[in-house]
Amino acid sequence: VAAPGGAVAEVVCVVRTACEGRRASLVTLPGGARVTPFHPVLLDGRWRFPIDIASAADCACDAVCSLLLSGAPGAVLVGPRGADESADGVAAIGLAHGVEDGAARHPYFGGPAVAKDLRAAQGFQAGFVELQAGDIIRDPETGLVCRWALS
Repeated sequence: VAAPGGAVAEVVCVVRTACEGRRASLVTLPGGARVTPFHPVLLDGRWRFPIDIASAADCACDAVCSLLLSGAPGAVLVGPRGADESADGVAAIGLAHGVEDGAARHPYFGGPAVAKDLRAAQGFQAGFVELQAGDIIRDPETGLVCRWALS
């Protein structure tokens, strides 16, 4: 996949997380791609939360997907409007990215633990892991995702 700065990344695994009630709070980014409000994106050279770029809306959504990448920290997003100028340079962060800047910093999603957990998950060898909304475990003190209940 295309990555920031003209790089290319390999998709190691797609993680599909089902949305509770088939609905999700989503932010529509420049170019039309939709992401969750706190999935970091690279826009204008800074890792930012989508909710700080545009308002979120409750949308019909069966699932959201995250990518475990090799070769780059994120993947360039292309929304329904295609690769027009407004979509250029907007990238979503991948899992186990190692980026410590701005909104990208995350103790679980940014570090090696998430990749280790995924490698043990059913479907990883085929490059596709499916999760349910209830598989997300949050730290009781911070509210941040601290692991997935993977089978």
